[in-house]
Amino acid sequence: MNGAAMVRPRERRRHGRICVPFRTNVTGTDVDGAPICANTVVDNLGVGGLYFRMMQRPTIGSRLLIKMRLSVADGFDVEGPFVEMDGEVLRTEKRQGGAWGVATKTMSTRFV
Repeated sequence: MNGAAMVRPRERRRHGRICVPFRTNVTGTDVDGAPICANTVVDNLGVGGLYFRMMQRPTIGSRLLIKMRLSVADGFDVEGPFVEMDGEVLRTEKRQGGAWGVATKTMSTRFV
Protein backbone atom coordinates (compact mmCIF):
# COMPACT_ATOMS: atom_id res chain seq x y z
CA MET A 1 0.00 0.00 0.00
CA ASN A 2 1.33 3.44 -0.85
CA GLY A 3 -0.15 5.26 2.14
CA ALA A 4 -3.48 5.99 0.46
CA ALA A 5 -6.53 4.76 2.34
CA MET A 6 -8.27 1.80 0.73
CA VAL A 7 -11.83 2.62 -0.28
CA ARG A 8 -14.36 -0.17 0.05
CA PRO A 9 -17.49 -0.12 -2.10
CA ARG A 10 -20.69 0.77 -0.23
CA GLU A 11 -22.52 -2.35 0.91
CA ARG A 12 -26.10 -2.36 -0.37
CA ARG A 13 -27.39 -5.03 1.98
CA ARG A 14 -28.70 -4.50 5.50
CA HIS A 15 -28.56 -8.20 6.45
CA GLY A 16 -26.09 -11.06 6.08
CA ARG A 17 -26.15 -13.38 3.07
CA ILE A 18 -26.02 -17.15 2.60
CA CYS A 19 -23.94 -18.21 -0.39
CA VAL A 20 -25.26 -21.70 -1.14
CA PRO A 21 -26.11 -22.83 -4.72
CA PHE A 22 -29.73 -23.85 -4.09
CA ARG A 23 -31.42 -25.04 -7.29
CA THR A 24 -34.07 -22.58 -8.35
CA ASN A 25 -36.83 -22.29 -10.95
CA VAL A 26 -37.77 -18.75 -12.00
CA THR A 27 -40.91 -17.80 -13.93
CA GLY A 28 -42.13 -14.42 -15.13
CA THR A 29 -41.64 -12.27 -18.23
CA ASP A 30 -38.56 -10.69 -19.75
CA VAL A 31 -37.97 -7.15 -21.02
CA ASP A 32 -39.48 -8.11 -24.39
CA GLY A 33 -42.63 -9.59 -22.81
CA ALA A 34 -41.55 -13.18 -23.54
CA PRO A 35 -42.20 -15.80 -20.84
CA ILE A 36 -39.34 -16.75 -18.53
CA CYS A 37 -39.04 -20.31 -17.24
CA ALA A 38 -35.42 -20.67 -16.13
CA ASN A 39 -33.68 -23.33 -14.06
CA THR A 40 -30.71 -21.77 -12.28
CA VAL A 41 -28.95 -21.67 -8.91
CA VAL A 42 -28.95 -18.96 -6.28
CA ASP A 43 -25.69 -17.03 -5.90
CA ASN A 44 -26.73 -15.69 -2.51
CA LEU A 45 -29.83 -15.08 -0.42
CA GLY A 46 -30.75 -13.12 2.65
CA VAL A 47 -33.68 -11.92 4.70
CA GLY A 48 -34.75 -9.34 2.13
CA GLY A 49 -34.08 -11.07 -1.18
CA LEU A 50 -31.78 -13.10 -3.38
CA TYR A 51 -29.41 -12.88 -6.33
CA PHE A 52 -29.12 -15.35 -9.19
CA ARG A 53 -28.09 -15.46 -12.85
CA MET A 54 -30.10 -16.39 -15.91
CA MET A 55 -30.00 -15.84 -19.65
CA GLN A 56 -33.19 -13.78 -19.99
CA ARG A 57 -33.36 -10.24 -18.61
CA PRO A 58 -36.44 -9.40 -16.56
CA THR A 59 -37.75 -5.85 -16.35
CA ILE A 60 -36.76 -3.88 -13.24
CA GLY A 61 -39.84 -3.62 -11.01
CA SER A 62 -41.48 -6.75 -12.48
CA ARG A 63 -42.57 -9.70 -10.36
CA LEU A 64 -41.01 -13.15 -10.59
CA LEU A 65 -42.15 -16.43 -9.06
CA ILE A 66 -39.09 -18.14 -7.58
CA LYS A 67 -39.24 -21.78 -6.45
CA MET A 68 -36.10 -22.82 -4.58
CA ARG A 69 -35.19 -26.31 -3.35
CA LEU A 70 -33.53 -26.21 0.06
CA SER A 71 -30.97 -28.86 -0.86
CA VAL A 72 -27.61 -28.78 -2.61
CA ALA A 73 -28.10 -32.27 -4.11
CA ASP A 74 -28.13 -32.42 -7.93
CA GLY A 75 -31.41 -32.23 -9.83
CA PHE A 76 -34.95 -31.07 -9.22
CA ASP A 77 -36.14 -34.66 -8.65
CA VAL A 78 -34.24 -34.94 -5.34
CA GLU A 79 -36.32 -35.04 -2.14
CA GLY A 80 -36.29 -31.92 -0.03
CA PRO A 81 -38.39 -28.93 0.92
CA PHE A 82 -39.15 -26.07 -1.46
CA VAL A 83 -39.57 -22.42 -0.69
CA GLU A 84 -41.69 -20.43 -3.11
CA MET A 85 -41.16 -16.66 -3.25
CA ASP A 86 -42.75 -13.77 -5.01
CA GLY A 87 -39.91 -11.43 -5.85
CA GLU A 88 -39.65 -7.94 -7.27
CA VAL A 89 -36.70 -7.30 -9.59
CA LEU A 90 -34.52 -4.55 -8.07
CA ARG A 91 -31.67 -4.56 -10.58
CA THR A 92 -30.10 -6.53 -13.42
CA GLU A 93 -26.42 -6.68 -14.36
CA LYS A 94 -24.84 -8.00 -17.54
CA ARG A 95 -22.55 -10.93 -16.69
CA GLN A 96 -19.96 -12.98 -18.58
CA GLY A 97 -21.25 -15.42 -21.16
CA GLY A 98 -24.38 -13.39 -21.93
CA ALA A 99 -26.11 -14.10 -18.61
CA TRP A 100 -27.88 -11.51 -16.47
CA GLY A 101 -27.40 -11.16 -12.74
CA VAL A 102 -30.77 -10.53 -11.11
CA ALA A 103 -31.31 -9.03 -7.65
CA THR A 104 -34.79 -9.49 -6.24
CA LYS A 105 -36.62 -8.23 -3.18
CA THR A 106 -38.73 -10.89 -1.46
CA MET A 107 -42.38 -9.86 -1.38
CA SER A 108 -43.80 -13.08 0.13
CA THR A 109 -42.51 -16.54 1.05
CA ARG A 110 -44.17 -19.92 1.60
CA PHE A 111 -43.03 -23.50 2.08
CA VAL A 112 -44.45 -25.97 -0.47
